[in-house]
Amino acid sequence: VIFELVDAVCKRQAIRSYKLLEELMAVNENPLGAISLLYTNFRSMLLVQSAGAGANITKRTGLTGWQIKLAKEKGVNYNIGELVKALRLIRETEKGIKTGAIEQAMSLDYILASVL
Repeated sequence: VIFELVDAVCKRQAIRSYKLLEELMAVNENPLGAISLLYTNFRSMLLVQSAGAGANITKRTGLTGWQIKLAKEKGVNYNIGELVKALRLIRETEKGIKTGAIEQAMSLDYILASVL
């Protein structure tokens, strides 16, 4: 469910994302795993979008060919500014959970409401 949730958020499928979030919360899954995956996926999407087209995209981004393929499959549902903002939000939310400033149960709701 975590991977489906991350894909739905990256593809900006709001209704599907919230349904998958409900499933994830029903099994009391730790949100830090999903948050980490969201960060990694948004980072990859940002690197691929900002690198543009052309050869040697693997060298310019530092990503593997497989990671680039996955990032391109998620499409361009966010512009570069939105991706940067989302990365900052995800990082701050993760930091907040670890320092006790943000409750774990609300973290993914907060991220989805802010990003989607």
